[in-house]
Amino acid sequence: MSEDEQFEDSEQYEDEQDDRELITWVKANSFLYNKSEKLYSNNEVKNSAWDAIGNNLTNKKTGSEAEHRFIQLRQRFGRERKKVVQSQPRSGAGTSQPTYSSKWILYNDLMFLADVIKHRKTTTNYKRKHPKSQAIQVPKSQAIQQMMFPNVQICLTMSLYQLCKHLKAHRNLLDVLRLQSLQICLTMSFYQLCKHLKAYRNLLDVLRLQSLIVVE
Repeated sequence: MSEDEQFEDSEQYEDEQDDRELITWVKANSFLYNKSEKLYSNNEVKNSAWDAIGNNLTNKKTGSEAEHRFIQLRQRFGRERKKVVQSQPRSGAGTSQPTYSSKWILYNDLMFLADVIKHRKTTTNYKRKHPKSQAIQVPKSQAIQQMMFPNVQICLTMSLYQLCKHLKAHRNLLDVLRLQSLQICLTMSFYQLCKHLKAYRNLLDVLRLQSLIVVE
C-alpha cells in the first residue's frame, strides 16, 4: 500500500470516528430527530443543543456544521434502509431474509432512526431553522444545563455532594430521573443512587450531557 493510500485510509477512519461520536451525541438527544418529542418543535432549544454538541466533539464543529453533517448521515441511512426494506421477500416466499444487506459501516450505528424516519423526497439545499418569535426562549448561557432537563436545573459542574443533595429535593425520583448510560435501575433508592454515583471518580466524564436524561 502506498503512502497516499495509507493517508486516505487514515483520513477515512478519522472521519468515521468523528461521525460515530456525532451519532452518539444525537442518539442520546432524541428531540433532535424524533418528531413525537415535545422539544422537537422548539427550535431555540434544538439550536442550542446542536451548538453544545458541536462544541463537545473531539474535532469541534459549529452547531450548524454538526446539524448539517447529521442530516447528511440521516439521508444516507434513509436510502440504505429503503433498499433493505424493499428487498424484504413477500409473504409466502421461501425465505424471510432480505436480499439486500447494507455494507455501509455506519448503517447499524443509525438503526435507532429506523422507527422514526419516513421515506420522502429530500432536498440537497440545507437551511438551518431559526426559532419563531413565539417559541420559548432559552438563554444561550443556560442551554447546556437546560436542553436535556427542562424540569430540573442541574448544572453539569455540580460536585457529587451538590448533585446528590439536589436530587434529594425531588421526592418522586422515578418521575424525574433516568440515568441511561449508567444503567441505574429506576427502582433504586436515593441512598443506593448516591452510592452508585460515588463509585465514579470523574463524574463529569460519566454524567455527560447525553447521559443525564430527565423525562417530562
